[in-house]
Amino acid sequence: MKKSLFIAALLTIALTAGQVLQSVQAEAASPKDRPKSERGENRGEPGERHLERMAKELGLSDAQQEQIRAIIAEHRAKAEPLRQSMEQNREQLRQTIKAENFDETAVRNIAADQAPVKTELMVERARMKNQIHALLTPEQQALAEKKMQERKDGHGGRHGKKCW
Repeated sequence: MKKSLFIAALLTIALTAGQVLQSVQAEAASPKDRPKSERGENRGEPGERHLERMAKELGLSDAQQEQIRAIIAEHRAKAEPLRQSMEQNREQLRQTIKAENFDETAVRNIAADQAPVKTELMVERARMKNQIHALLTPEQQALAEKKMQERKDGHGGRHGKKCW
């Protein structure tokens, strides 16, 4: 019994570490290396186009739009230090990858440092979405769900991604 619990715990840790490493590697490319269009620099205020689309599709009132802007601003303020930390970790990873000899321990340490930061970003984003969802009327919530499902199924939005 103890042996099977130990093996299950080891497998869980290994899978989690693998997922973290995969996500760290996927984010290893510097945002500065990507075209401006991918970084959102040609689109005005980040998120404003998204809010405009939400307002149009869901029929948001002016008051709802202002409340959502405030929620987004609060989210950005809380998330910015976390994003900076992730960028520092990505830069460390890039340097480690470029080193003459591969240092697995260093990569694992970077991944371990990155995991709690990603967790906090995910929690903050979920909090923001929850607060926005709470501002919607039941009809708007139902419509938002429908739109998200359509995007998830690939029938709308860009690349079939969820938007809200």
